[in-house]
Amino acid sequence: MKNFFTPWINFAAEYLTDVISGDSKKKELEISKKKSDDIQKRVYISECLRELTQSFEKRDAILDNSLRILFENNLYAECVLEIMRKMGLSNTVKVTAYSDSKYPRLDHSAAFISLPVNNIPPIDSTEFTQLRIPIGIKLSAVKKFETFVYIIAHELSHLVLHGANNSLKGSEVATDLFVIVSGFGHIMGSGIQGRTTKYFDSHNKGYHTEYRHYGYLTLEEVVFAQNYLNKLV
Repeated sequence: MKNFFTPWINFAAEYLTDVISGDSKKKELEISKKKSDDIQKRVYISECLRELTQSFEKRDAILDNSLRILFENNLYAECVLEIMRKMGLSNTVKVTAYSDSKYPRLDHSAAFISLPVNNIPPIDSTEFTQLRIPIGIKLSAVKKFETFVYIIAHELSHLVLHGANNSLKGSEVATDLFVIVSGFGHIMGSGIQGRTTKYFDSHNKGYHTEYRHYGYLTLEEVVFAQNYLNKLV
């Protein structure tokens, strides 16, 4: 019996070794691809920042004391106006907060800005200043100060980039980077992390933690962009 099973034991051991070796190689390839993707993303971030700083003036870091006071007193409209002022905008903006269940978009976004279908007037024109811009935001994104400020600044960055007819106006990553160029980078780092929600899952009979990330940059990429921007100007 011992001799009969020995070849099968050897075969099983060899097969298991091959499986482990295959899994290890697969993980190595995944890690290698991720590193390559990270490098390409950082190259793109660097290129975007160089172009943005050639077209726009880098603003100093925003002092958030006044914004925080407005937010903590539920003066959201005033908070939006202050963000606009700090970004050099004087348009009329209407912000509507939606419960997550009534949010009009089917995508996974936390907010949206409705820009004119036709070409937006030049940013330095009277017609641009007279634009009335609607912004929609999920109520769940209004719970944290940094997240609210970051999201509003991101949506307003769309307005600026389109008004300037900048070549990066269609890029969400570049729009996030413009938030940093506008002086909101230190707020953005915390804002993109959103909130962690813990709730009881009755189906699986246990507690479940849900983490929401906002935006198109990771925290590491925000830090990289901040450092790179500081070296540019």
